[in-house]
Amino acid sequence: MYIDPGTGSIIIQMLIGGIAGIGFFGYAFRAKIKSLFTKKSPAVTEAAAPAADIPDTFKEIDDEI
Repeated sequence: MYIDPGTGSIIIQMLIGGIAGIGFFGYAFRAKIKSLFTKKSPAVTEAAAPAADIPDTFKEIDDEI
């Protein structure tokens, strides 16, 4: 049986995409299951973080120019 290069590359892309999809699904599923069993601490969230911690990138860019 002859498989031309175009068909071969499509098959390889399908295999790589399938492996990546299964890997991502497994990671997301594991994280979801893990979150059911871990206790969330009432620590400071990103939304409650002070704005002083966020760097002013535009000011840094203006200083470089």
